[in-house]
Amino acid sequence: MRLSTTPLHLLQQSYLLYKEQGAFYLGYAAWILLPAAALMILSLLPFENTTLTVVLALVLSVVEGFLTLYITIFLFLATDKRLGHTEASHSELLQHAKTLIKPVIVVAVLQALVVFGGFLLLIIPGILFLVWFAFAQIAVVLDHQRGFNALDFSRDIVSGRFWSVLWFLLSGPLFIFLGYTLLAALIFGIISFFTQTDPSMWTNANHPLWAEAIDTIAQTFLFPFFLIYFVLVYRLFSREHPPVVHNS
Repeated sequence: MRLSTTPLHLLQQSYLLYKEQGAFYLGYAAWILLPAAALMILSLLPFENTTLTVVLALVLSVVEGFLTLYITIFLFLATDKRLGHTEASHSELLQHAKTLIKPVIVVAVLQALVVFGGFLLLIIPGILFLVWFAFAQIAVVLDHQRGFNALDFSRDIVSGRFWSVLWFLLSGPLFIFLGYTLLAALIFGIISFFTQTDPSMWTNANHPLWAEAIDTIAQTFLFPFFLIYFVLVYRLFSREHPPVVHNS
């Protein structure tokens, strides 16, 4: 059975939803910028590589990781509600997202161990496991799966559709990334032209802090686009090739 849509069509749907709900998505994605901005400010402080700065950087990185996970789970839930044309208050979804942080981390650790083990054996098993279990974490959020059941749930969705899933998982993000790269290259090229600076400076480790800030902001605002697309891909394959539900 052929799939009823294409990656390009899902990208168009993602764009339309993002455009329609832009203020909502940007408002929540912007929270991720807070610890990122704090890390940038920390790098400007006159004292470097001291115990205090190392500890602060570590704490801010952990906060950034947890905040990103929390916002991701919340936006997964909210996006799925919007795609299903159902209503739920933001406070309810935020509270629900908070309860899902631990189960998602558990599944992420299991997923990483299994995939890493596959790559230790040979490259091909690692790639196979990577695609099989690509939907494990989102299955925790949207389909109430836990632990190894989430891995089995994801593998059942992918079963018989390996190459189609791989194509959708790679092509959409690749298209977004290429578009972003071309736009970034154009912007920095224009800046380099008017400031008479070497364009290669933007790609080395010593690029200006403001250039890093622009890049971080742009990636943060692209983040919901990737997220909406991933929810659409997940719902496409779980709808057209529903898994067997594994009871705990």
